[in-house]
Amino acid sequence: MPLARTGVNHRTASVTLQERLALGPVAQRPVLHESRQDPRAPFTELAILSTCNRTEVYAAPVDASDALLELLSNIAGVPPAALLPHTYHETGVDAVRRLCRVAAGLDSMVLGESEIQGQVAAAFRTAEESGSVCSSPTGPLPIGRAPSALTRRTSRDSFGRCSMRASTAFRRSSRRRSCQQHMAQPSWI
Repeated sequence: MPLARTGVNHRTASVTLQERLALGPVAQRPVLHESRQDPRAPFTELAILSTCNRTEVYAAPVDASDALLELLSNIAGVPPAALLPHTYHETGVDAVRRLCRVAAGLDSMVLGESEIQGQVAAAFRTAEESGSVCSSPTGPLPIGRAPSALTRRTSRDSFGRCSMRASTAFRRSSRRRSCQQHMAQPSWI
């Protein structure tokens, strides 16, 4: 069963809208629980990733895009039509690929920042504690398996190294640019 992702981030929404959508772990639990109890909800699994610069809802199965938009609009207290221009939606491999980029810090305001790794793990842990994702590695649903694979990879090898390389490269290029700018201007100007 493929994954669906709908959300807003620092590129698509104003700070005001992002603040209206921000949900900490304590505020996420009732939303996750209510969504799980709603018989009209078209998804069987749901997780909410809410950070300073993004609020994303991950769900399975993929035909839940309208329900995910409605869920975000209820959280923000705005009509779905007003929220739609600020949201993005991806399904299947694209949603998984984007989740990996987010967890690696490649989709952050500060390229390669590593705090997002813990935030992704915490979001899925909150969903797991709320009973809205299946945590069994042999379970039939995709969301519950994603965070354990991501956190294992981020803490060990590929994502962690990628994140460190990206942040190091960013810092070095910033330093190089500031040195070049400083050297390009004569001191008497």
